[in-house]
Amino acid sequence: MAKDFMAQMLDELMGRNRNAAPNERQEMSWEDETVCKHHLVKYCPHELFLNTKADMGICKLLHDDNFKEQYQNSPKKGKMGYEEEFLRFIRQMVQDVDRRIDRGKGRLESTRQAAQTENMHAKNDERLRELSEKIDALVQEAGKLGAEGKVEEAQQKLRQSDQLRKDRDGLRQTIEMAIQQEKQLEVCQTCGAFLIVGDAQQRIDDHLAGKQHMGYARIKETLKEEEEKIRAELEERRKSRSSRGGSRERSERGDRSDRDDRRSRRDRSRERSKRRSPSRERSKRHRSRGESSDRRVRRRSRSRESRHRRDRSRERANGRESGRRDRSVS
Repeated sequence: MAKDFMAQMLDELMGRNRNAAPNERQEMSWEDETVCKHHLVKYCPHELFLNTKADMGICKLLHDDNFKEQYQNSPKKGKMGYEEEFLRFIRQMVQDVDRRIDRGKGRLESTRQAAQTENMHAKNDERLRELSEKIDALVQEAGKLGAEGKVEEAQQKLRQSDQLRKDRDGLRQTIEMAIQQEKQLEVCQTCGAFLIVGDAQQRIDDHLAGKQHMGYARIKETLKEEEEKIRAELEERRKSRSSRGGSRERSERGDRSDRDDRRSRRDRSRERSKRRSPSRERSKRHRSRGESSDRRVRRRSRSRESRHRRDRSRERANGRESGRRDRSVS
């Protein structure tokens, strides 16, 4: 234990590479496996209970305040899982001490019951019964001796009975005091140690300032603070999600209202188009009639032009034929 403690002190002062040659030393960082991650987050619980009944031994890892400062200022803080591991460790310690407190209460209660049942009703009650029987026997003998006129012997028996009565009363007081003393014990709700109710203030102060009590008090306070911080972060996230959900709902309501407006406009335009449809049909029919008549006129004009061209071509052909006949005759 002392050797490990001195080695830890040297590691903190000179580093783990203190015995290596200058050219063999390697630069370390807070991410190395040999660095205590609990110390980087807050503190190492092993250091709180050295040389106490709750001693967990010396931490084998390196505790370096420079590495702790580097981690606290690093952008990786809170992203490496060190805080979660630290909380799991101290939460387990709190659960263990709570179980020890419950066991202490149960043992104290069983001790009280044992004192009342075994000690009083088994051993002490038997002793009280024997004393009472002897006292009754001495009183009866004293009565018989007095009836026979043996006054001195009767008085001697009475003195013996008086002494036995004193012994019986003293035993009863001892039993009552033992029971009362057992009832005055209680269990410390912080560290699980047994305390005497109504003890001297100096002893109570010594217990409260003790290393074990202060260690568990610090761990419980740290766990309470961290859990409250986690609850606050979860509540903040819930509020932010609810606010985003409200804005999204408002936007969805706005989108729905826009769609409804567009739908109503389309419905109104359809209604107007339905009302205008008869006149449009009539105008279409008129346009179609006019267009068909124009087409007929154009077709007739084209047919006349084609007939004229055919007639002219026949006349030219006939003229050429008559000219050839005239030349042949001459």
